[in-house]
Amino acid sequence: MPFWWYIPGGSVDSVSQALNAYLILPNITITVPTCTISAGANQTVTLPTVDSRLLATSGATAGLTPFSISITNCPAGASIATNVFSGGSTDSTTGALTNTTSSAKGGSGAANLEVQFLNGPGGSNNAGSLINLSQTTASAQGTSTYTLVNNGATLNYYAQYLATGAVTPGLFTATVQYGITYQ
Repeated sequence: MPFWWYIPGGSVDSVSQALNAYLILPNITITVPTCTISAGANQTVTLPTVDSRLLATSGATAGLTPFSISITNCPAGASIATNVFSGGSTDSTTGALTNTTSSAKGGSGAANLEVQFLNGPGGSNNAGSLINLSQTTASAQGTSTYTLVNNGATLNYYAQYLATGAVTPGLFTATVQYGITYQ
């Protein structure tokens, strides 16, 4: 990277003369290294098909399905990682994802059905503790913090169906984004 000194006032005759100097640096780009998501940025979590009779009452759950987000190549010096979910259509009462199937309002979409996320094993919070997806920070959501080992970690979670009333059969679709912070 080239750089130049500029000394105002021209030449210098004596070491006792005071100098004003400026260091001029051209455009510099500073980047912060990030972790690599091992399975790629986009993941699909497929919950099992369940009998609607298992979800006949509000608060009933079914279809507990584990999923993980694995990170590698985290910056040297980073010791912990936390995930925050965002961007999904959520129920502010339950903190769960709502059905975004376009026909959910009377067509082939399942009604009275949501999907909850829960913490999995290996994190700072108890496995099975609920994650409130309607919140915007990791601490408010209740997501676990994971210790990085060899500059990586596997962030474990569960997804499950949640009934908000008697579920009617149909399709269920939901999306959510995630961001990983590390220290």
